[in-house]
Parts: sequence; structure tokens; C-alpha cells
Amino acid sequence: SEISKKIILATCNDTGRNGFNEILKRPEVKTALEMKNLVKENEIIEKVFIEISKDRNFVYGFESVKSAVESGAVQELIVTEKCIKKFIENKKFNKLEDVISLADSTKSEIHIISERNDDSKRVDGLGGIAAITRFKIRGE
Repeated sequence: SEISKKIILATCNDTGRNGFNEILKRPEVKTALEMKNLVKENEIIEKVFIEISKDRNFVYGFESVKSAVESGAVQELIVTEKCIKKFIENKKFNKLEDVISLADSTKSEIHIISERNDDSKRVDGLGGIAAITRFKIRGE
């Protein structure tokens, strides 16, 4: 029933720590873990777009997010892999890294959205960086 949907069968040739490590390397386990991550990423992306649709607690675009992080207003920071790559290519990664580090120091949750996730394109449309804020920021 419900539990059978959550069970993954994988074989191994050993027991104990070696067997456990062997199972973790199995493709079926890897696929299940990747799917779990994609589902979580999609939930985060959906949260951002709900905040946007209701005109509540959100910011997007590098400068707006940076300002919100600096004021300690960011609850969750969302950055796509594509955004990170773009900052690296433009030799400006240190600016993005500073924002991420500051967000971490202010107890913000940080989410890096995989390029393999089709919904990451929605966040890329916002500049590749967005945040759910602790309160509404005026002027947005």
C-alpha cells in the first residue's frame, strides 16, 4: 500500500558498512534520491511563485536580493546553478558568494536549484536569484 510505494529494492554482495556503501552506489537508489531532491526543489520554487502571485514576501534579481540579505530580511535564498555559472563566467562569483555567505550568517535557508530541474527556468526568468523574505519589502 503506502509503504510499498516508498520501498526501493537493491541488491548487494556484502553486509555491514561495505554493503551499505554498495547500496548507496546503486543506480536505483541514486535515481530515488535525485527524484526526492527534484520534488523538494519544485516545492521551493512553487513557494516563491505563490509569494509573487499574492504580492507578499519576495524579492528577485541580484541587486534586490542583495539589499534584502544585507537588511537581514531573507528567510530563504534561492539561486539556480545557471546563475552561479553566469557569475563565474563573468568573473563576478565573489559578489554572489558574498551574498550567499551573508544570507547564511543571518540564518537564511539557502537553496541551490539544479539545472536538471526543468522548473529552474522559472527562477532563471527572475535573474536566477530570488528570496522569500521574512516580511514584505516596500517598493517591490
